This record gives sequence, C-alpha cells and structure tokens, in this order.
Amino acid sequence: MADLKRWTARLGALFTTLTLSILVPAAAWASTNGVADALIEERRRRGGGGGFFLFGAVCCVGVVVVIVVVLLLVSRGRRRK
Repeated sequence: MADLKRWTARLGALFTTLTLSILVPAAAWASTNGVADALIEERRRRGGGGGFFLFGAVCCVGVVVVIVVVLLLVSRGRRRK
C-alpha cells in the first residue's frame, strides 16, 4: 500500500510539473503578445459573447478550487506524520 501511495505522489508531481511547464509560458506569451487586447476588441465589435466570458469565469473558479483542495490535502497529509 505504501508503494501505491508513493507512486501516486510521484505521478501527481509529474502531472503538476508538466501542466505548469505548459501553462506558465503560455500565460506569459498571451500577456505580452496582445492576445487579451484582441479578445477584448473582438468582444466590443461583436457585442454579446457573454457565454464565453461566463465559461472563462467558471473555469477560473474551478482551477482555484482545485488548487485549494490540493493544498488542503497536502497540508492534512503532513500533519498526520
């Protein structure tokens, strides 16, 4: 059972590293490339488009919730030892 927990922790660390190695540079590129300005301009030009921004807000809240849950599980696991 300890081996399973160890491998699960290793896989979690691997997936977290891979995700961050992709998302952090993509966010930096988008912030310096004017992508956000283009999206805002398109929104103004078209009007409407509230569903897209609502989806983005829900997605953002979901990511924050996942991060908080992971932090709580990690801190809870450290207290048990």
